[in-house]
Amino acid sequence: MPAHLAIDTQFTDEVGEPCGRLRVRFSLIPREGGLGRYLIENSDLGALMRLIASCAAARETSR
Repeated sequence: MPAHLAIDTQFTDEVGEPCGRLRVRFSLIPREGGLGRYLIENSDLGALMRLIASCAAARETSR
């Protein structure tokens, strides 16, 4: 398992229209005797949460 990885994400609204993009970075937290787990490592988690919230709000207003 790689120690660090990143996923380029594109968020969409209810009808599949793009409403934002963000590169989400993860860091591996090893565990003894098993698979580790990845934690979000973005320096600005607020931006990620705002993007998710704005896409969700757009989804709610399109109904």
